[in-house]
Amino acid sequence: MKDKYLKTIERLNSDVLRNLSTLKYLTIYRNYADIELIDDSGDWAVMAAFPTRILSYDTATYPNAREAVFLHGTTEKVKYHLLDMLKPDSYILRLNEDLDLSGCRDRFTVSPGHAYISFTCTTPEILPDVTRILSNGRVTQDGIDMFGRNGYTGDDISGYFANGARWFGLTINGRLTSACFIFQNYSKIWEIAGVHTLEEERRHGYARTVVFSALNYLLERGLTPRYEAERDNQGSIRLAMHLGMKEFLTIKHYLLEAR
Repeated sequence: MKDKYLKTIERLNSDVLRNLSTLKYLTIYRNYADIELIDDSGDWAVMAAFPTRILSYDTATYPNAREAVFLHGTTEKVKYHLLDMLKPDSYILRLNEDLDLSGCRDRFTVSPGHAYISFTCTTPEILPDVTRILSNGRVTQDGIDMFGRNGYTGDDISGYFANGARWFGLTINGRLTSACFIFQNYSKIWEIAGVHTLEEERRHGYARTVVFSALNYLLERGLTPRYEAERDNQGSIRLAMHLGMKEFLTIKHYLLEAR
């Protein structure tokens, strides 16, 4: 009989792109995952919780939340059955579909957090000049500094590059001006992350060029790119759309604090 973890992975694998974030966390942080699963008569729901102390983004963005909770399921009824199992505490709930949370308000104060839009594509829309792009599987200190400006810690970057990440950068007058990196998110889906251009060098299309290079690298190898932008970051969203990427998912965060 399959254990709970394997059954959860099997259910989420039914729609990998939609459930990508949860699959990633379950793969990387399996030993920290607290999983609840309902799987009965065709309906199913999964709730996976992780301590925020192991997640640099959540620690920085939601310092009061003790656990990050991912919830998926076929109906609101089964998803609510799992939500009812949450003990009084502070959580950051991540949802990849709309869910009426009014039923939680007797136990929790519910506040909206950030929201992120995911994009992917099979063929880039434009062909910028990429002859000046540098690409390497070993990150340099200027790359670490560049990605650090985008919120990544040194440990984050070291971990990604120890597991096959690659960066793409544009150097002008001997200085790294714009860069991004790619890493394996889950299976054949790779993330394009850390996109950053020095503030004084923006509005020249440099970010578009480095992201295009990353897209080409992934597509030429039969890999699926995923690019994520915060819902309020119109510049990042326009970049994705100008490169021919299409939106396929919005993930919304909600802070649940026990009353």
